[in-house]
Amino acid sequence: MEQSKGSVVKQDQEIEIKLALDKTIDFSEIHDFLECHRHEPWEGINMCAIYYDTPTRDLKQAQIAYRIRQENDDIVATIKAGDVDKDGIAHRLEINRKVKTTEPDLSVFLDAPHQGLVNLLELLKKEHFEPVLKMEFTRCCAKFEYGDSIIEVAVDRGDISKGEKMIPIWELELELKEGTIEDLKRFQQTMEDCFQAEVDTVSKYQKGLAL
Repeated sequence: MEQSKGSVVKQDQEIEIKLALDKTIDFSEIHDFLECHRHEPWEGINMCAIYYDTPTRDLKQAQIAYRIRQENDDIVATIKAGDVDKDGIAHRLEINRKVKTTEPDLSVFLDAPHQGLVNLLELLKKEHFEPVLKMEFTRCCAKFEYGDSIIEVAVDRGDISKGEKMIPIWELELELKEGTIEDLKRFQQTMEDCFQAEVDTVSKYQKGLAL
């Protein structure tokens, strides 16, 4: 597939829609339905993520999420910031860095080309960070060609835990990797119609904080 003209996705940007799945839906149904659009093989990833913040919740106040996640054999540190629009589409800053340890260390993000964020992280990098919540789930994901776009489909199943409280994860994420919002919205509607899925505007992190 050639590079999509007018692709809206920029560096360090995440554009996605999250759909809540009914517990009766099986992954095999999604797999079979999407097979004709598949751009690359499905990949299975075991995820274990810890979200961190200062004791005074400085990152939460700044509407920033900071996690360190084991992804099979890799460890990835991520900073996210942003919101969901009226159509349920998340437009977020997302900065990922591969790291060698699960110990929190904001200094790995200080080379990011986002000065306002970097200034905040510089101020906080020597603060004590503590675990806020944990997520453990399995992700099955692949990229698909749809219209003039490439969309990554991720099917997540697992749990979010905060202390002794826990809630399940069973959802479908549609992330625009290349192309247009219009293709993403059409793809979303197709998935909603076929799997009786509903747009979920609350992130996993927000759900965990609410426990």
